[in-house]
Amino acid sequence: MGIPASRVARGVNRNDLKLVASGGLGDGFNSYAHAMLPWRGKLFVGISRCVFQSLALHHHSSNWSHIERWPVAPPTDGLDGLYTQLDRRGQIFSYDFSSGAWENVYTSPVFEGEKGEVIPREFGYRCMVKHGWHGHDDQCLYITSTATGRSPGSTIIRLDSSGHFTQFGDYGLMGLPVTSVRSLVSFKGSLYASPSGSRGSRSNTCDYPAVFRCDDPSGSTWRKVSADGFGDDSNITVFTLYAGVDHLYAGTLNNSGCQIWRTDGAEVGGCLSWECLIRNGAGRGSLNQAVASMCEFQGSLYVGTGIQNGGYDIANDIGPAASEIFRINPDLSVDTVVGSRRNRDPLTASISGLSPGFGNPLNGYIWSMCVHDGWLYAGTCNVGVMLEYVNPVRIGATAERLLAHVGVENIVSQQAGAELWRTPDGENWIPVFRHGLGNKYNLGIRNLLSYRSRLVVGTANPFGPSIYRPSNVGGWDLADNPRGGFELFVQY
Repeated sequence: MGIPASRVARGVNRNDLKLVASGGLGDGFNSYAHAMLPWRGKLFVGISRCVFQSLALHHHSSNWSHIERWPVAPPTDGLDGLYTQLDRRGQIFSYDFSSGAWENVYTSPVFEGEKGEVIPREFGYRCMVKHGWHGHDDQCLYITSTATGRSPGSTIIRLDSSGHFTQFGDYGLMGLPVTSVRSLVSFKGSLYASPSGSRGSRSNTCDYPAVFRCDDPSGSTWRKVSADGFGDDSNITVFTLYAGVDHLYAGTLNNSGCQIWRTDGAEVGGCLSWECLIRNGAGRGSLNQAVASMCEFQGSLYVGTGIQNGGYDIANDIGPAASEIFRINPDLSVDTVVGSRRNRDPLTASISGLSPGFGNPLNGYIWSMCVHDGWLYAGTCNVGVMLEYVNPVRIGATAERLLAHVGVENIVSQQAGAELWRTPDGENWIPVFRHGLGNKYNLGIRNLLSYRSRLVVGTANPFGPSIYRPSNVGGWDLADNPRGGFELFVQY
């Protein structure tokens, strides 16, 4: 660790953050503050709904047999119940910083299904970006969605300066059979997108692991501007896009270790010219399975990693392991910022002295990063509260002995819940808060945003509106959970 940088503004502390939304704004089915962006003086927040209720019907297909009781109750009518028993319509809210007032400004349209069921077009909104087209005066807000399984496909929604929402282009960008567009960025006058979801509970993968570009203000025309997987079949998904000052960066999901590619926007033969910066998870292999977040800071690109499903991809036998942060410097050298040594070589120790997950083995992703008042902030995903639902007998003898020795209650109270950290220089890190900022059900910092001297923090919290709790007489009781549903904090 070095000497902290001087002349940097005071960083945000826990007490600076005011809770402005709790319990999913009074609806515990509002699970994730999945997308956030300021627009016309207000904060727009895209919500994903009923996340755990949907996963309840699919978790066994992912080999999650170690879970004794899923935290929330699934619909009693199975998959049909997702449409007949739950209101899964995605929602977009606006927040007025001055008055503190919230307003529901958009709700997903619906269709009638073959069985007469009500089908929301989308159950969530996961990415927002401002973009203006050459020759057009006004910027618009573009919002990507996650479609329900019986919807025609993922959409992009445009919000114009007059406040009108319209569909931008075709389903699945250009009719592709995808259910989610994970990333959308504006770079050098074009929109770039990466699809990452398909039917059959494939939330993070699809058959189009590529980058697509739109130069058409109507959204009708998209072009594929990278080879599938950048020419490497092991790249399952383009997981994250990030628009830097001079380059567009793409980070992949790869079971052998994530990759990072960049382009300056120059075309060669109708495709962008891409350069690979990182392979093999920056030397950590599969334990850096995916690029979860990226952010430029003081001339370097900081990269947050993760293993899907909260740090333990059981289906692919990867993990459990905590996440890392590494950085790519202007000379393309790479530093492990928060993480493990490579091949036990002491010369490869992290420059911060912190082990993966900021020393917490339950921090499965570095889910979000942003720069605010001269500091880099990094938020984690931490699913430690799920230990309350694990059957110890099903997780192996070693883990069973550990849980018995330490106690699930102690682990959850000391290490569960999302964490937020900050640094003035990449080397010296300070925790802003741990334990989900007082709510263990805040399993992730899904979004971080700097706006007009304010830091905004949006969480993922799918533990509502009711959850199972252990019964005093054995078994499980379903009870209301007022701490379930996304929360949002603003620096005041």
